[in-house]
Amino acid sequence: MQALLAGHRTETGFKDGQGGEARFNYPHGITVDSDSNLLLSDTMNHALRKVTLSGVVTTLAGNRQSGFADGVRAAARFNRLMSIVVDSQGTIFVADNQNHCVRQVALGDGAVLRFVGVGGEKGFSDRLRAAARFNVPCGLALDVDNHLIVSDFYNHCIRKVVIAEGRVTKVAGRAGQHGFADGEGPAARFHYPQSVTVDGNNNILVAHRRSKRIWMIMGANAQVTTVSGNTEALFVDGTSARFKEPMSLSLDEKGRLLVLEFNAKRVRVVEASLVPPRLLAPKVLLAVQDPLREDLSKLLDDTALTDVTFALDGQRFPAH
Repeated sequence: MQALLAGHRTETGFKDGQGGEARFNYPHGITVDSDSNLLLSDTMNHALRKVTLSGVVTTLAGNRQSGFADGVRAAARFNRLMSIVVDSQGTIFVADNQNHCVRQVALGDGAVLRFVGVGGEKGFSDRLRAAARFNVPCGLALDVDNHLIVSDFYNHCIRKVVIAEGRVTKVAGRAGQHGFADGEGPAARFHYPQSVTVDGNNNILVAHRRSKRIWMIMGANAQVTTVSGNTEALFVDGTSARFKEPMSLSLDEKGRLLVLEFNAKRVRVVEASLVPPRLLAPKVLLAVQDPLREDLSKLLDDTALTDVTFALDGQRFPAH
């Protein structure tokens, strides 16, 4: 079932409001905050928008004017926001695409600050905060250690940012050298990497619109392998799948990779035996509504009463 939450099917614009009264202009990145509100990077309005589950749209930061300025809410300026994520502390990070940097936004007051890179200065540099340089950062994701993963589009690289330090390092690829090659770390070659996501095992998935394929980066040595597709621009399902322009990636609660293709009006599903992100992992909820369930809850909580305990990946699971 599909229903319109906010905005208009054909009209663009910039307007806050309820449901169909609101207007956007090429919304690109989307994520969910801790209160289940949708956060959108409204790319051509150069603004960060919020949509409640009831469809009320407000502007968190930016005001339709492109530029580069830190500030609070409408005083801030962006230039083509792309991907957006929220970390475990509730801080919003956005890829400020044409400003060649990553910005951070406080969810509470909408205060915008430069995080890594410098507005309007493109390049390549693995350094701290303002000393780092990017060239059209596009995709963002959070790994299991709460570090930012960045697809650096025109540098043909995947980068990592340690949030606590603001330190930028290269994960895979070589700056300024594009191509199509599996390999380890700098030996791998990408061609305009666009979207990134991370599974529950900390594997990085990368979509290449130009190279028509999905790649995976695994392990401490950043081994890059092709998951699906090749350089042929086709629409083919199956084990020899082909894509035309894979543009955006996401993982569902079953570890299936969801692929949005540019201008294709379809979402493809890739079964790649991936582990769901931890936030989407199945959770067992026990509602204590009567004495029997209360007793069962105590039984599960008291490990001394268990019949057997399974140890898996550093966690212990009692069973009866």
